[in-house]
Amino acid sequence: MFFGIKIAIVFLCFKVLISLYIKSCLLTADKSLIGKIMVAGVIIAVVAITAVIVFSMQQGSGGANVAAAPNVKFVSFDADRKGIKVGEATNMFYNVQNFEERAIEDARVTIMIEPSGFEPYLSISNQTVDLPQLLGKDAATGEIKVSITAKSTPAKEAVYVVKGVLLVEGIQTDTKQFELKISQPTGIAE
Repeated sequence: MFFGIKIAIVFLCFKVLISLYIKSCLLTADKSLIGKIMVAGVIIAVVAITAVIVFSMQQGSGGANVAAAPNVKFVSFDADRKGIKVGEATNMFYNVQNFEERAIEDARVTIMIEPSGFEPYLSISNQTVDLPQLLGKDAATGEIKVSITAKSTPAKEAVYVVKGVLLVEGIQTDTKQFELKISQPTGIAE
């Protein structure tokens, strides 16, 4: 709903309640100040509740940002190995495609690893990549490579979630993820 329409609805509600207040003051014999203050308080409360309801309707329907999010998505997001030992690396590859009719100039992918605190155990090359321009519909980045190396492990075995977050024009448009299992090399004493 447009912002101007919302303001008009709240204003109309306020106008109707004020006219009812004036009519009730003219028709009632009670001209006390306390009665008028109480009625005025009720009017203000009703207008405030109406404003909250009207202005929150957009949030309930998903908001404007969801409709405005560019249609740019991962078309691939995977690793060549999803289980590695300490000292080894895996290469993950992703490709992003533009499904919009217009060019996309501001897009980036950030690779995140969960749970947080992985830094002593894993290293990532190209954790954040600013994507090249996607000049029109069906334009794609081509395969982008990211290497993840296991430096150590907090236990005999650890499982991490590798997550790719795609931001286009500051709006998150897609996410993909997979699990990566890290284990100690065989022959390591426990």
